[in-house]
Amino acid sequence: MAKDRPIPHLKALTIWLTTDEGTLPDEVKADAERAKKAIDGKDAGAIAGLSLAVQTAAVEALTQKRDIATLLSLEEKTAQKDVRKAVGRAMHILKTKGVKVEEAPRESAAFRYHTVDGEQPRSYASITDPEGDRMVWLGVTNKQEGRMAFQAVINEVNGLGLFQIFPQMTSKIRRLILAELEEKKIPVYEVDADYARWLIEDGVRKNKATSTDVPKEYFQAEPYLGEFQDLHADPHPIYGILMDKDLAGEPKPEEVARGKELHEIEEVSGWVAQGEIIDGVEKEVDEATGSKIIESEAQRRQQLQPIFEKAAREWLTPEHRQRWLKRLLDLGQHLMSRNKPELARLAVAIGDDLANESSDAGNSPFVVELFYKWYKVKAEIAVAKLTESDNAAADAADEAFAGSSPAL
Repeated sequence: MAKDRPIPHLKALTIWLTTDEGTLPDEVKADAERAKKAIDGKDAGAIAGLSLAVQTAAVEALTQKRDIATLLSLEEKTAQKDVRKAVGRAMHILKTKGVKVEEAPRESAAFRYHTVDGEQPRSYASITDPEGDRMVWLGVTNKQEGRMAFQAVINEVNGLGLFQIFPQMTSKIRRLILAELEEKKIPVYEVDADYARWLIEDGVRKNKATSTDVPKEYFQAEPYLGEFQDLHADPHPIYGILMDKDLAGEPKPEEVARGKELHEIEEVSGWVAQGEIIDGVEKEVDEATGSKIIESEAQRRQQLQPIFEKAAREWLTPEHRQRWLKRLLDLGQHLMSRNKPELARLAVAIGDDLANESSDAGNSPFVVELFYKWYKVKAEIAVAKLTESDNAAADAADEAFAGSSPAL
């Protein structure tokens, strides 16, 4: 099991399959009953067709029964890497207890990762940029093709927009690409390969949902990407990471109140409010600011605050709430990779608060600040245009004056 991705209901399933005691959530009860029959019938194929949580719990039950044959058969038949790891641990435990384990030779036993530079493949992801795009980089080693890497640009609404194949990836090439991304201010952090694989498949799902074209390169690469686990219902990896650091928990009001602080970090500097709501907001802002002289930033904020609070409530639809939750959870994972636990916890708390549809977006300093930042960009553009116009007028006047001056 990936350290940063806890398996839901695993403890309850393990207790139920090994002791017949405890209660199970309705969503896993049917699979657990199938697993019970399969364990009793030594049917590894049936177990391999169940969910990750049920398979992992079944490994523990088979271990307690010391059913070596079914464990080894499950290791061969399952598509879940975490289950194969669990079987490997079970074999080790049984051996230490003196159980004789005679493992049959595997067809793939001779296969080893044959990387160019001796490193295992790595996978990465970036946070989402202001336009809603992120990069996902999946590293795999294919038995026939060797080391390969796949880079996908995934839009949070439309899915895959670009897909590239990098055969025989080396650490040197990887470092060059990462350096280029860092130079472009696109923070990248390492992720579990299974998670990266699922992010790419989730991008394809978004393509289909929005009727946008899937890049042809994806279909060329699909045979080499390997199987993927459907992690749609699993907790985001950041929750497991925070649990390991004793930082998990419900968002606190004082954390939500610190939302403006999150905009002070470089990774969030480009995030602003966008979308159709801006047209209406722009009109209100122009009407409110056009006839008054504002002497300070504090006065400007006081004047615009009610406009932006109202806009935030209209803008943050349930769809937007989920989109920004995902952005903030990804940001939290990135910040933890940079050893910034307090900021990571803050990002997750704000995201969890936004995901709660009963929370008032108008009272969220994080959301309201997105509109202030939009206004600042708008004001900077207006000043730049005015300066450009003044410079052009001055140049024209200089040319006219030079043309009308008598020759000396």
